[in-house]
Amino acid sequence: MTEHDLCPNCGQLMPTSRAEAIEARMAAWLTWCRDNGKWVSPDGRVDESTAAELLGVSPFTMRNWRSARQPLPFVRMRGRISYRLRDLAMMIEESE
Repeated sequence: MTEHDLCPNCGQLMPTSRAEAIEARMAAWLTWCRDNGKWVSPDGRVDESTAAELLGVSPFTMRNWRSARQPLPFVRMRGRISYRLRDLAMMIEESE
């Protein structure tokens, strides 16, 4: 490991592959959710407002993306929308 393998902001080990980057982002988000009292399902789903907060957009943007059939999978259960952290992380990684 060299100093180039470490994040200049936090000192954590930098991911070397896309899969590692997705896993690292999911772990960071899971920690953030737990630290901030946000609900996370056992299979790694979060509600719409938490997903929007993680992505830095409004819940209205999330609704617009769904109605425009953007390629972001979601789960509708009993009228509530949730998103898998993995799908959110993959969307971010694909856009970078």
